[in-house]
Amino acid sequence: MWLFWLACTTTDVSEDIVNKFKQDPQLAYQQISIIEDPIQRLSIIELLSKQFPGQTTLLCELIDNKISQQACLTQNQRPHLWMKNKDSSTTLDTQEKWKIDCPAENKQQCVQNYASKAANANAPTKAIQICNNIDDEKWRNECIFVVAENSVKQKGPKAYASAVEMCEQAGSFSENCQQHLILQFSRQAPDSDSVSQWNTIFSAHNAIQTTWGWRDKDRQQQLQHRLWAEAIGTSFAGASKITGNSLEVIPEEFHPHVHAAAARRLFQLEEPKNHSLMEWTNILLELLQKRATKPESLNQQRKFLAVADLWEKSSHPSINYIATSRREYSSDAFIDIQICILEAIARKPPIARDLLQEGSGSKHEQVQRTALRLQKRRP
Repeated sequence: MWLFWLACTTTDVSEDIVNKFKQDPQLAYQQISIIEDPIQRLSIIELLSKQFPGQTTLLCELIDNKISQQACLTQNQRPHLWMKNKDSSTTLDTQEKWKIDCPAENKQQCVQNYASKAANANAPTKAIQICNNIDDEKWRNECIFVVAENSVKQKGPKAYASAVEMCEQAGSFSENCQQHLILQFSRQAPDSDSVSQWNTIFSAHNAIQTTWGWRDKDRQQQLQHRLWAEAIGTSFAGASKITGNSLEVIPEEFHPHVHAAAARRLFQLEEPKNHSLMEWTNILLELLQKRATKPESLNQQRKFLAVADLWEKSSHPSINYIATSRREYSSDAFIDIQICILEAIARKPPIARDLLQEGSGSKHEQVQRTALRLQKRRP
């Protein structure tokens, strides 16, 4: 009887938290953290990890059992392995193999090691042909994915073009592979409250342009915006205060990403209810006028998470919001910052609905549309 009651209770709680996670991962985190039963907590985290591959890293720290915690972290690091495979037109099965000698009991790792050596020697075709020694399609694609990602991790932007070439041959993992290359660069962004030149991110930006400019201009711009959105979001995650140092270095085209990351960080440090929308806009504008003088640094302890996706398909121009979500934007910094403030408070519980209501009455159409959309998505 007790087991039946626990199963029913867990099911009800799980459904509630799954719905909360779709809307706001941080709110779901708070709810899970207060569950006292470690088995029930683990069950819910495993459920979320399966339904939202790659998005539940922060939840792993709520698992008491070290083995289960490591499994959770591994699953989030390689989410594509747990996703349903999409149809792929790749012809890897018929491609030539570069014969190597690997023991059956450790074949995957052995093949990846050989392939990595080839990739690091700037021989991507050979690396792919080495991975072709793995018969299982999923693990063959994973071999190519890992090798491409590791080559960028070790050699930086100069390995990007060959890594892209490898990702294109990773079958159903191809798109995830391309995005992971961008992630590797983004993690190298300096903290925003330091005097920094952003050299690695600029090198990555240029590598994307060189690699994609002649293939697909739209793809080039999409990946560059993803790079800056995530890099700037990461840089503010390690900031102890809000400053506008990055505005002096980052091209104006990408300043909206600074506004978004700054607003998000501001409401991690402050309570939205303390001021009106207009007051917060002026406060953030003022903060972004300030400059820190500490030397360039990269905080390895910072925790950066993508935000809840509150976007809806629209004919109005949009850009990446923080990482993978989207939002409207404006070339007018005042308007753009108001949009970013609304996006940030809509993702911080308890939601400051007075500010959303204030935004819905704005004379600026983009601010008004943003507020109305967020009110709809956060009923």
